Amino acid sequence: CVEPRAAAQVEQALLHRESMGETYIPPLQAVLLHSFTPAVPGCRLGYLKAEPPVYEKGRALQGALVLLAPDAEDGIPADVMQAVSAILIEQPALMPLLRRGSRDEAAALLEKELGERFRQALSLRIGR
Repeated sequence: CVEPRAAAQVEQALLHRESMGETYIPPLQAVLLHSFTPAVPGCRLGYLKAEPPVYEKGRALQGALVLLAPDAEDGIPADVMQAVSAILIEQPALMPLLRRGSRDEAAALLEKELGERFRQALSLRIGR
């Protein structure tokens, strides 16, 4: 966020979500920091690398995935967040790309996977 007020909104939203329960994902060795907030105009995904990795409570933490979506009444940001969360688990090539900082490759993989998921959803809706 460029504006300090928006950054504070994101911080509060993430802290609130974290207070609701554990977000560590063992297969990814990462926490998923995610929330809906009016501070972002569209869905956002980022990866914060822990350098060196953090080891606590018998688990390794290599980084944090940050997934933000705007508050919206139509539910589309929630659908996108759910799809991205599923892709993170189901597509093993994505996490290494994020950890290496291969932004363009990670974006291309996400675009491909999201495109396929939403094509399938549209086909189901129109009966094809």
